[in-house]
Amino acid sequence: MPAPRRRALALLAAASGLVVAGVGAWLLTRRESGWFAYAPLSEQTYQPGSGSAVAGIACVVVGALLVAAAGWVALRRR
Repeated sequence: MPAPRRRALALLAAASGLVVAGVGAWLLTRRESGWFAYAPLSEQTYQPGSGSAVAGIACVVVGALLVAAAGWVALRRR
């Protein structure tokens, strides 16, 4: 049975990993309508950039790594 402090640390790492993965998934949603698609007084058509996609993918990867590390720490003492 893992020590209570180690278990709490593993749960904290898993929770923070899920939060980071959730933020990454939220950043990956495309905004193609509304204010984000409005290009006032320009002759160029709007094309969404990939800047938020890179940040979203990075957040999902970091979140997945945190969840994997928390699982490894929790199961290592089993």
